[in-house]
Amino acid sequence: MSLEQRETDLFRNTLQDKEIKMNDIIAINSTALVQINERLDRLETLLKTMKFTPEPKWITIPEYARRIGKSENTVHRHIREGLLQVGGIPGSARLVLNPDA
Repeated sequence: MSLEQRETDLFRNTLQDKEIKMNDIIAINSTALVQINERLDRLETLLKTMKFTPEPKWITIPEYARRIGKSENTVHRHIREGLLQVGGIPGSARLVLNPDA
């Protein structure tokens, strides 16, 4: 496919996908447009190959304190006051719900 045909197809698809009106169009150097399109293609490929790991539901008290910017003592006080839900396996570290999960 020629560069001119690729630009024409990209332009036509953009107009159709975004329902852009003629007064919304801006001028751009064709070389810059090709570079942008190639960069978007690389980003799309990268995103398709990435694996996202969800945040854990439960985290340790020190990790929780770090994430919320408070001391561990403050977190322990919130636990005693019933402000935080605590979980974990008896005999192991206590865990609190992750604020980011």
